[in-house]
Amino acid sequence: MSDRESTRRFIAAYLYLPVESLPDDARLTEDLDLDSFEKLNLHMAVEEETGLEFEPDDAIATVGQVIEAVEAQM
Repeated sequence: MSDRESTRRFIAAYLYLPVESLPDDARLTEDLDLDSFEKLNLHMAVEEETGLEFEPDDAIATVGQVIEAVEAQM
């Protein structure tokens, strides 16, 4: 399994959603109904899970962009 898919599986588990419901273009706010606080919590959970640190970015709007942010730090 790729790191990309590991990150997607973690996001799915964190949000209690099936991994199939999280394509790269799934929008965090519009499709997954995350508010700004929930997006920040997701960001912190991903950092904790991966052991990476990256700045929260309001431009990160999709599942794919979260995964790309993680990949950029690896």
